[in-house]
Formats: sequence, structure tokens, C-alpha cells
Amino acid sequence: MGRPIGIPSHRKGVSVESEYGKERADKITQKISNATTEQMKKSGGYWLGKKRPPISYAHKQRISESSKGRVHSEEVRKNMSLAKTGEKVFTFFRGTFKKRIRESTNYKEWRLMVFGRDAFTCQRCGKRGCYIEAHHIISFSELIKKHNIIEYNQAIKCEELWNIDNGITLCVDCHSDVDKYRNKFKKWWGNKKWHTYMIKVRVSYH
Repeated sequence: MGRPIGIPSHRKGVSVESEYGKERADKITQKISNATTEQMKKSGGYWLGKKRPPISYAHKQRISESSKGRVHSEEVRKNMSLAKTGEKVFTFFRGTFKKRIRESTNYKEWRLMVFGRDAFTCQRCGKRGCYIEAHHIISFSELIKKHNIIEYNQAIKCEELWNIDNGITLCVDCHSDVDKYRNKFKKWWGNKKWHTYMIKVRVSYH
């Protein structure tokens, strides 16, 4: 039996709402939901009002393997970002945005100017000749939030973000003690794993 006249076939990428309009789409969705509930009741309704059991580790591994190499569209990535942050309106990809700023010429120049002012010496323990880092006294994230920076160009133009008076030179160990986020991970990972991670960080900077 063929498809009834006037009912279009399903087209990939076309939502029910764009196909029929919001009002009719809501009715269709509700109708499908009611039909599914009725079907579950007829079959015994085992899952009605219950939570499914947690997924086993082996099942998670199979899902992970099947997802490898899959490239999500930008729209899907935006929806995933909103789900993680809990925000209603998408502004930017958090990780990508901050990474772009930290890899910018402005950031590298700010870092070098802080080192030069402090004579390439840790301002907390006095070490010199070791691997050093530039620490933001007022954190990078706080400044981005304070100035409501949502675009890369806004960050580049923000003078306070590149003020060297807000920077201080620290060695890796002192930076780990001063920075609350680093300190948390250092305690969580343990000294051996933490030092292995920091070696990778040092290599990536050179």
C-alpha cells in the first residue's frame, strides 16, 4: 500500500516543526507520546514510573568505540555545549575560545613582559634557571566574566587582560600551590602523575 496523498515522506534533516508548523507539530508529538505510553501499558508497562538501570562499564566502552571518528555538526556541538554549561543562549565554545586567547600574540607578549620585569625569577621562592610560568593575580576567567567578553576580538582589545601588573612570575611548584585549580588536580592525581603532566606542558610551550 502506498503513502496516503497529502502526507509527505520523511526527509533527513527536516524537523516535524518545520514540516508542519509548531502547533501541529506539538499535537503530533503528544499523539506519538500517548500511543507509546498505551503500548507500554498493554505490554505490561515494566518501565512506567521506573528508572532504567545504570549502564555497565562494558556497554560504555562499546558506545565509546562506536563513536570514535564521528564528526558532529556545528549545530550539534552548540547543543552539547549548552547542555554542559546549562545556559539558554549559545555564545561561544568555552574551551576553544580560551585556547585561542592563550595562543594569541598578545598573550605570549604579556607572558614575556612579566618574565622580563621579574628577571625570569620565581617571585615566591626565588628560584631561577628553572621552568617558570606567568600567573594571573586576578584570574583569566574572572577578567573575561568581569568585562563580559564573548568574542576573541573583545579579549584582544581588553586592556586589563594584558596589564602586566596583574601578572607574576612563578615556578611550576609555586604556581601549583597558588592556583587553586592546579592545586586541586595536583592533590587528586598525586605527585608522580602531576609531574609527568607538567613535563608534557613544558614541552608543548617550546
